[in-house]
Amino acid sequence: MTALGVDSYGALPVSALARYDFIGRYVSGSTGKCIDQFEVPAYHKAGKSLILVYEDAAADAAGGANAGAAKAVIARPVLRAINWPVGRPVYFACDMPGYAADLPSFVACAETFAKGIVRPAAIYGDVTTCTYAYEHGIRYLWQFGEGRAPGITVYQSRPIVVDGYSVDPDEAFAADYGQWAPTPVPTPSTEVDMIYTLNPNYLVRGDKKTGIPNPAALDSLRAQGIPEKKLTAEQLGALATVPWGQL
Repeated sequence: MTALGVDSYGALPVSALARYDFIGRYVSGSTGKCIDQFEVPAYHKAGKSLILVYEDAAADAAGGANAGAAKAVIARPVLRAINWPVGRPVYFACDMPGYAADLPSFVACAETFAKGIVRPAAIYGDVTTCTYAYEHGIRYLWQFGEGRAPGITVYQSRPIVVDGYSVDPDEAFAADYGQWAPTPVPTPSTEVDMIYTLNPNYLVRGDKKTGIPNPAALDSLRAQGIPEKKLTAEQLGALATVPWGQL
């Protein structure tokens, strides 16, 4: 364990977080539980980190890639409004049992959602879901329920009441658990954060875990003569909605 936190459907006063290192908040089509731009500076001023999870309906992830793409459209303006850093993930909630038949859809949803918001893939789910996601390359894993999946970054326990607010307590088990810390989170520089065109309809950005190409990958792509463009963080954030030719 590296940090303690709570997650909440609604905004919490800073006073309720006195004993905690971070707060988990929601991105959603429901304004009642969606984070707003006033929360981030308040929590950061109090020295608290933030993590985010996307959730509308509990079973949305069963809709697979189509659901992930649709939810990314909802999430993008929220992330722009709060200036969520490019390198920080948003966990996609699979808030239902991880039955074997649904697991490929869960991962497809989380990965497509991540591509749509141009951030690392991350998933919230039970031990079966998180284990399957880990085996398929997702490294930000927020687990609830019994057991422990390999490589989990956050574990959620049963609800408690803190200063009159019902919250879920969380434990972070990695130094990087997807948090936006009060100190600035480094974003990929325009010198190494590049987009490569492999064909007119397919873009590749960095590796699956960090989103940052390593030097060997850059050299390999250059040796193949693959065109590259250097983008600013703002352009990366707009990538999902701006056609390649207009960048």
